[in-house]
Amino acid sequence: MTKLLQEFSELAVNWFNERHIVKVYYDFFQNFFKPENLKSAEWPDFQRLAEHLHSLNSVALAKANAFGRQNYTIERYRDSFNFLARGEGSEEDRIRQFRSDNKAYASKYLGNSIVSEIIGQLFAEKFVFMNRRDIEAAQFLGIKPVYERGDDFAKRFTKFNKALEPLLNAYQKEVKSLIDIPRGLQVDQFLSWVYEMKIPKKPAPEGTQHYWLNCNPDVWKVSEFTIGTEETFTTHNENGKKRQVYACFKAAKHGDLVIGYETAPTQQVTSLLEIAQGVHEEEGKGECVSVKIIEQLGVPYPLHDLQMIPALADCDPVKAESRRSLFKISKAEYDAILGKTFIENVETPELNPMKAVYTITDALDDLFIEEVTFKEWVRQWEIGKNLILQGAPGVGKTFVARRLAYALMQEEDPQRVAFVQFHQSYGYEDFVQGIKPVRVKEGDVARTEFDLRNGVFYDFCLKAKGDPRPHVFIIDEINRGNLSRILGELLMLIEVDKRGEDHTLRLAYQEEGQCFFVPDNIYILGMMNTADRSLAVVDYALRRRFRFATIEPAFENKCFSKYLSELCGEILTNHIILVMGQLNEAIASDKANLGPGFCIGHSYFCRVKNNKDYEEVIRYQIQPLINEYWFDQTRKADGWIDKLLSV
Repeated sequence: MTKLLQEFSELAVNWFNERHIVKVYYDFFQNFFKPENLKSAEWPDFQRLAEHLHSLNSVALAKANAFGRQNYTIERYRDSFNFLARGEGSEEDRIRQFRSDNKAYASKYLGNSIVSEIIGQLFAEKFVFMNRRDIEAAQFLGIKPVYERGDDFAKRFTKFNKALEPLLNAYQKEVKSLIDIPRGLQVDQFLSWVYEMKIPKKPAPEGTQHYWLNCNPDVWKVSEFTIGTEETFTTHNENGKKRQVYACFKAAKHGDLVIGYETAPTQQVTSLLEIAQGVHEEEGKGECVSVKIIEQLGVPYPLHDLQMIPALADCDPVKAESRRSLFKISKAEYDAILGKTFIENVETPELNPMKAVYTITDALDDLFIEEVTFKEWVRQWEIGKNLILQGAPGVGKTFVARRLAYALMQEEDPQRVAFVQFHQSYGYEDFVQGIKPVRVKEGDVARTEFDLRNGVFYDFCLKAKGDPRPHVFIIDEINRGNLSRILGELLMLIEVDKRGEDHTLRLAYQEEGQCFFVPDNIYILGMMNTADRSLAVVDYALRRRFRFATIEPAFENKCFSKYLSELCGEILTNHIILVMGQLNEAIASDKANLGPGFCIGHSYFCRVKNNKDYEEVIRYQIQPLINEYWFDQTRKADGWIDKLLSV
């Protein structure tokens, strides 16, 4: 700390000369709070006070709430600020009383940093502001106040300044009285210097997300503020209800990047921001999110120009101005807004060096599939982009599907895998796009509006465009749905030679000029139960676009036999393998009613540890299936059930 003070002493004069505003603000406070001036102050005078508060000059919304309109009578303001400056009790007592009762005092919308600044200006010889810069700089210097559970802001402010006393004394010794302002304000500036020049800035965290923020120029004309300015947005409205964009607020985290857009009448992107602090609590405001300006664009981007960019045709905030304030956008859309090439300039993320590459060996663990077979499935999927995994009941299609996905991606990353299940009511609107009712509530009045919403596959494609690594979309029971109705134009776009931006197509609900394509890095994996009697025949158009892999029951697989023997013993294992092999042979040979596609899989027995477990599997899972298979041959079905149970 001493070395830093000595270093600062050599540049202190220049530092304060460049920041002469520090002395201007201090003189204003001393004059404003003179008893005779405060007694006659009018509302414009209090608004000028706001102009001399650093903590408000960079937060337009907070300034508008606190001093943009008069929340109390002028007498209340005069009395309240007079009490804060020279009322009964210590400064700590007055802060506590002033902050805790905004019905008695004009303290509504005056947060902790504002009050700490007022006290710091009024009693600048012994107090230092307590804002985020001061706190972080003090921590960097090793100054750590001891707070206790239950300490309110007034107590923390007192303890913080008590902990700073050695610094104030050391500053007096090393820097001396080079500047004609009180010691507390000088130390506050020293802490600002430490914060700006000495504390290493943390890089943005991995997995940066991107957002679009609508800024009302009547409230926060973001283009007119300097880089580093922070603004705070509350996550709940004045009635305490969550805002429409609450999910975006909740997801936003430090380092996420934000497009700053000024709404009507400006209607242009003017600034680049970042999330300074995710959801957190602030006294007087409640739950909120903070953003910080990191760049002002030399040439703003008008909305009508952005609407001409094809890559932004599906970007919600670009399509039309909305009353919503925060939108989630993709990295590709963020780049397109800033004029960067869409997709091509996106760097391929490296595999996490802390995460081992997912190998074929990892995938085959407890799968009971031959390595050469599994490798061939992965190869066929890589070539054709679309694969259907088919098999009889109980062969473990879902379990195998995820292993296949991770083997293809060479990384166990669930974030790049989506899973849906088709059924007879599933439609194009669910999968691709459609008009859906949306319940909108304004105050106590609710109404239904109809809005164009993207389906799960459409959104998955948008996500994959911004990340060129492989993405896997798994469809369970793919042949249960009306495929022509669900896929629509996608029946062509999922073809291996129709992928990418060169094969864009206007979809059913898209407007003129809009288009869509399936990225080349999306791999579709369908699953199909070959024994489902309710299924319509998969049409040849779909079959031509998929390659097929069949999972066989593993009762003859040596690895399965070993696994089962370790689980439930050799005697029960031998019985299971023998009778299930015989049963499947009977099912496969019954070409008139059944066939190989109706054989029973091995996964029913993967958790059998004893005879009781085995009997429950037979009675409650296998028996209903056999009764269904031979519903018109009761004696045959009963005979097989008896044989299965004769352990």
